[in-house]
Amino acid sequence: MHGSGQRVTSWVVVGWLFRSLYWPGHVQYLRKQLRAFDATQREAGILGKFAENYLRRDGMFIVRLIGMNMGEVGGRVVASSTWVVCTWARWPPARSSADSGTTTAS
Repeated sequence: MHGSGQRVTSWVVVGWLFRSLYWPGHVQYLRKQLRAFDATQREAGILGKFAENYLRRDGMFIVRLIGMNMGEVGGRVVASSTWVVCTWARWPPARSSADSGTTTAS
């Protein structure tokens, strides 16, 4: 009985190691998760840089772990939220003159 439990645990660990080390899988996973909330097509290079430079391996591990334990919706929310935070930090939206409190003469 103990041998079969150890084999299952070993396969699970090997599976998680593969998921955490296989970078093209990270980009595909992010594309799938982000597409659920936003239909905008993103280039694989941008998603690859996001995964590699912003989330890195530990962040991708956490996003996937949340997706497995809380369900796909939980993983999608985390992936989408981190994408918004990353893009907001790099490219903040332009403020209109109404937002800045200045008036323009017509």
